Amino acid sequence: FEGRDLEDASRVIRRYPLSVEPRRRFHLVRALSACALSHRGLCALEAAFEEGAWGFAVHAPYEGQTLAALLERAAGRRLACETVLLGVRSLCEGLDAAHAAGLTHGRLSARQIMAHEGAWRLAGLWLPGLASSEASAPEGVAESREADLYALGLCLYEALAGERPFSGTDAEL
Repeated sequence: FEGRDLEDASRVIRRYPLSVEPRRRFHLVRALSACALSHRGLCALEAAFEEGAWGFAVHAPYEGQTLAALLERAAGRRLACETVLLGVRSLCEGLDAAHAAGLTHGRLSARQIMAHEGAWRLAGLWLPGLASSEASAPEGVAESREADLYALGLCLYEALAGERPFSGTDAEL
């Protein structure tokens, strides 16, 4: 669920299901920790709260488009090296700031990277960890620094090469 604040249309309110205890409290603490982060490589979260079985997050609308959308429109599904180099620095610095604050993403994919005016930002840091199968680390640990870096590497490879480094099911690989 996503909606606009009726009093302030420049704010987006997202609703997401909270997991069962004891991880439920972890999700709210994670969202509140993300609120404290301010970095050009991260999409800012302004507030977080829970009501019943639902968590709510308030943030400004994401500017630009996802890396996945950029790749869909790009010739050969690849971006120019200069474009990737321009965007990746802010993204890596943002991910590093999140890791320094004790936060991991756990679902990093091309759909969670927002590109706007040359800078790339990581979105969804505050969401409950639901690992993306398209960028999961082979170790199977979804929420770790290493898994985030692995997923970032897969996204960058795809942006530069126009394809994923390998394909198939986990069993086939």
